[in-house]
Amino acid sequence: MPHMPIVDSQQEALTALDEICQVLRAHPDFRELPAARVARLSPIGMAIGRFVRHARARTFAAEFAHSLTLWRFELRQDHPRALAVDLRGQCEKLLNDWCVVIHFLDESGEIRFQSNYPLRGVLPDVLTFIYLRWLITVPAGVPPGSYYVRLGVCSQHDGPYLQLTQFRGCRRDPAGSWCNMIRLPAINIER
Repeated sequence: MPHMPIVDSQQEALTALDEICQVLRAHPDFRELPAARVARLSPIGMAIGRFVRHARARTFAAEFAHSLTLWRFELRQDHPRALAVDLRGQCEKLLNDWCVVIHFLDESGEIRFQSNYPLRGVLPDVLTFIYLRWLITVPAGVPPGSYYVRLGVCSQHDGPYLQLTQFRGCRRDPAGSWCNMIRLPAINIER
């Protein structure tokens, strides 16, 4: 096994971890594990999680790749030039290279700015639920106004967006390359 250097910062640690993951992925016996095996969840916990997911998904749900279901999305502006995002969901399988992507579109449908949230290190709770929260800084050049929101999940290594396998309470983006993303209500961004 090659010598792995001791790292001094969190960024260096993540880079070293990425290098280790690349070596593992290249190994012929490498396979991805379901979230339940990674987090040591029981089949009963997973069954309860699926039941709760179905109950919550009656009004809003977006399922990606038959494995990650987002059933709550909240976006609000708590501070000038900053947006707070809260996502709740359930996962059957969650890969470290997956990333939640949010586009903010102007009235003509052009992307004015976007935010990416890597899912590396996110572990489900005992019922396979995940809870995501992050802040998005609105770039200085973006004028105040109403912006449509488009959300998807992509693989950072493979590039394409994960297939949108089910959706309710939202609509699939009709654009060709964005068809695996959902459209959410607009947000009014103030100064």
